Amino acid sequence: MGAMKRIFHISNRVDIPEPGAATAGGLDETICKTPNGYKAVRFGWSGETVPDQDYDPDNAVHVTERDNITYVTVDLKQSDFDGFYNVISNGALWPLFHGLYDIAEMDFERKHVEAYNRVNEILARHAQRYIQNDDTVVVHDYHLIPLGKKMNQMGVENPVGFFLHTPVPTKSVVNWLETKHQNFVYGLLDHLYEYDFVGLQSPKDFKNLNDLIGRTDPNLMPDFFEKVHFESDPGKKQRYTAFGIFPVAGNTHDHAKTAATWRRRPEVQDFIDGLSRNYVDIVSWERLDYTKGIVAKAYGVGNWLYNYGQDHAHTHLLQICPIGSRFKIPAYRDEQQRIITSFRMLSQMTGDNSIEDLIVDTVPRATMLGVCAQSNIGLITPLNDGFNLTMTEYLAAQFEREDTPGVLIGSKFAGAAHLYSGAMITVDPYKTQDIAHAIQVARTLPASRKSEMIGLAKDLANKYTNDDWQQRVVRAIEDRSPKVA
Repeated sequence: MGAMKRIFHISNRVDIPEPGAATAGGLDETICKTPNGYKAVRFGWSGETVPDQDYDPDNAVHVTERDNITYVTVDLKQSDFDGFYNVISNGALWPLFHGLYDIAEMDFERKHVEAYNRVNEILARHAQRYIQNDDTVVVHDYHLIPLGKKMNQMGVENPVGFFLHTPVPTKSVVNWLETKHQNFVYGLLDHLYEYDFVGLQSPKDFKNLNDLIGRTDPNLMPDFFEKVHFESDPGKKQRYTAFGIFPVAGNTHDHAKTAATWRRRPEVQDFIDGLSRNYVDIVSWERLDYTKGIVAKAYGVGNWLYNYGQDHAHTHLLQICPIGSRFKIPAYRDEQQRIITSFRMLSQMTGDNSIEDLIVDTVPRATMLGVCAQSNIGLITPLNDGFNLTMTEYLAAQFEREDTPGVLIGSKFAGAAHLYSGAMITVDPYKTQDIAHAIQVARTLPASRKSEMIGLAKDLANKYTNDDWQQRVVRAIEDRSPKVA
């Protein structure tokens, strides 16, 4: 029997999990398990930076084996990290890709772009040393768009694909930028043609990307989940890049089991007893980020209180938003102040009879799932999102409930809304009255309707799994690569 085939995942940040610990969420949640018949390598930045004067590239790479996954992590030079991560990736690209061009800090300098490209080159060079002949390489997310070109220049012969976990901005958003910044964005996106395959989250993202850099009929639109492509310049390496819609799925069944197990655990009850009210009603948890719509959500709850909540004796809003690794960026500190102000507004509406808790800290996923399994409403309303696995986690927490399940209220601008639209109440997060109305609808839905919605979510969770997602992405990359016989 031959050696097991490997999926070589390359991402910005690689956390090596402690035994039994939960994943950090997002991308880690997507690829934390390896499909049957494969082995996995996780390659990327270690999370460690080294002062420039102390940086030794020969000692910057670390290899760890854990749970049948090989982790290869790379330390970065501090000056490179600032330009690559803080300025370009999260200061400019993150808000821009979410359509928030007014927040995007596009006043970067050439040295920042050079650092961004240099980190991609460093990672490509180190990755090349560990890629084996039969590996299929999957590069993840906006931090590493140029990496495919770097690998091609280095002569990497493996099939290499890219998956974008964020939304794709519209052409009108990009065209709002100054010409030099438009050129930077268009040039960056054009690097996607260096890959054999590019995966996107939703039909909306496909359309936006085709509007930006598509080379064929812009009216070519796929059916949901159908693999489609548009061709690159045939003069480029005599090959073309396929673009497909493969939204991530989440580990919903694992989360359902955890929620059922933890629902009555003392740790969960102790957590609930420590809240301003000793029960949970409306819950939400997401990283502190201006794309998550937390401020609008608070005002939406306030709108509901004003219009419908004359008797709010059984109302409670629990918002978890850990700070995360981007707090050095000014926009994130500003957002924290806006969130705090919006929750003060709720406090003022209810006086001493507080109905809300804002926790700016990390809560273990098992605890949070146990809390969700006791809640009435999940309120997750990002302004824009690639997929949003938090929505699927809330739904999963309802799967094994013996009492009436909770209702998910979710943003129509999250990729998950395309898949789970019938399993949740969809809202426009920019309209506080829309959120307020949805809360009222959720409170008045009959138990039978709530059960139907969760039944649909279960069916979707059975159909779309992370194992299936990874295998389909790997097959798509290999199908399009001329390097695979």
